[in-house]
Amino acid sequence: MKGIQNTVYCRRVRTDCLSSLTLLAPNVIGLCETYRKGEGSVELSDGSWLYDAGRTEESPNTKGLVFLVHKDIKDYTESFDKHSDRIISCKIKLQGESLQLIEAYAPTTEYDDADIEIFYEELENAMDPKCKYKVIIGDFNSKIGVKEADEEKEWIGPFGIGERNERGERLIDFCVANKLYITISFYQKPTSRYWTWESPGGRYKNQIDFILSTDKSVAQNIEIITKVGIGSDHRMVRSRICINKRLERLKRIKRKKPPRIDVRQLEKVAPIFLLELQNRFEVLAKETPSIEILNESITKTAAEVSEKRIETEEEVNTEDKVIEQLEQRRKELRKKDNKTRAERVEYSEVNKTVKKKRRARARRKRKDFVIRILQQRKGPEETHKYKSKRKISCMKDNDGHKTTDREEILEICKSFYKTLYESTLPTPTNCEKESPDSDEVPPFTTNEVKSCCLLAMSKKKAPGPDDITSDILLLGDEPVLKYLASCFNEILKSRKIPACWEEAKIIILFKKGAPGDIKNYGPISLLSHSYKLFTRLLQKRMERILDENQPRDQAGFRKGYSTTDHIYTLNQVIEESNEYNLPLCVVLSTTKKHLTP
Repeated sequence: MKGIQNTVYCRRVRTDCLSSLTLLAPNVIGLCETYRKGEGSVELSDGSWLYDAGRTEESPNTKGLVFLVHKDIKDYTESFDKHSDRIISCKIKLQGESLQLIEAYAPTTEYDDADIEIFYEELENAMDPKCKYKVIIGDFNSKIGVKEADEEKEWIGPFGIGERNERGERLIDFCVANKLYITISFYQKPTSRYWTWESPGGRYKNQIDFILSTDKSVAQNIEIITKVGIGSDHRMVRSRICINKRLERLKRIKRKKPPRIDVRQLEKVAPIFLLELQNRFEVLAKETPSIEILNESITKTAAEVSEKRIETEEEVNTEDKVIEQLEQRRKELRKKDNKTRAERVEYSEVNKTVKKKRRARARRKRKDFVIRILQQRKGPEETHKYKSKRKISCMKDNDGHKTTDREEILEICKSFYKTLYESTLPTPTNCEKESPDSDEVPPFTTNEVKSCCLLAMSKKKAPGPDDITSDILLLGDEPVLKYLASCFNEILKSRKIPACWEEAKIIILFKKGAPGDIKNYGPISLLSHSYKLFTRLLQKRMERILDENQPRDQAGFRKGYSTTDHIYTLNQVIEESNEYNLPLCVVLSTTKKHLTP
């Protein structure tokens, strides 16, 4: 199985360099010395996962370690763990076989031997005996050199560069004790394809970055990557990891997810989308209307129409072109082995210029984004929609034991909310199936669906399980609204709720306190927007009757009422009790079920 196509290790790479790394199409990237702040898992805009073990209040001196997992294998990632400021790990399960990727950053020569011993002890403790395959990637700050002729150690191969130092001997001793192969030493390559680090000015070049594996046949085709310019003094080390079967088979048996509808792209082709829907619903006119047919029709039509892009003149972005030209020049200079003094100075200046222009571009994009939000008269909360989604990386069970396993975290959440919201009341068996009111309910009209409710619904909200939002329903205009009204009238007539309305995507939002405590999260249900529209229609019709029967004391959540008088009265009572020294008790109650799942 081709478990991980490319495992790339790199050093001193900021977030703005990830676009350069993705040109290699890796499945897992390990980064050291990122100097990022915070710790946790984040889902990026492209669907990939970023696990960041950066600086925190508890460990302010850490230089940062990162795992970037591609979206194709994120569903097979079981857990991320931080073992120390210098060691993190990632567990991946592929076709029943467990693989543990460990990323490590060893102390430099500035540290004492005692720190080195602590590092290797922590690294040994991080190796999970339950995982069948273990691969360690990282900067070990050690030179192993070339294997000597009289050496009988099977864990190091015959190929390499340079001379071995004391730290290199310690690394080899660690590999022998834990039965780890130094994989790149078994591959014969040109001398220029072994070094992974160069000193400032390019005078010295050493091999100090390695990929270690418990199985020599697992980590294959170890190579040094030079074609990606990332502005680092280290070069990337890439390995192809294979475990018996192919990853493509996993992709075929993977559960299919509904296609995501790009609303922005759909708005560009709105006339075509409207025409296609009209033709589709004309064919379905003789069938009984149903929400399931509506969802399927909209989803398929949107997917087909979104592929038809309208040709527009591309704006020439001179800023991107300048950065691209500078990166190309930096790449050309980097490939030269024997640089002149002028070329070394030029390489240094080009490297600085690329970084400055990237930062300037990032600032400009942030500024343009803020201006666009202000022009739309949106608040600061609008910016949160475009942030990366933070994932729960650790959770405590009922006994207080921490777990980082994704399946166990899901089970903890499921058990907690099932216990919290499950009803203990018996199901009634003598419900009246027929309404005592003999009057027929007036049918919903297309105008009522659109003007009274759909236009009043909030825009750009997260979709439910059907992946259809109110924005998409509005783009469908007359064909969709007419079919929606027919569906709602059929529901009123049959008195049966569609099965798809009984499902909801539940997400939990962190409130405050310890992130590992499930009680510090609040559940939010993402319901189908067509279901929300139907309930709005019912509420609109019953609103006047409900308001007329509400007591006068009820001021909250009522149109035309204010709680100012109630607050003023409460303040008066508090002042009088303080003035006359009278006992007063004020009860403020909160409930765990204030958020409906």
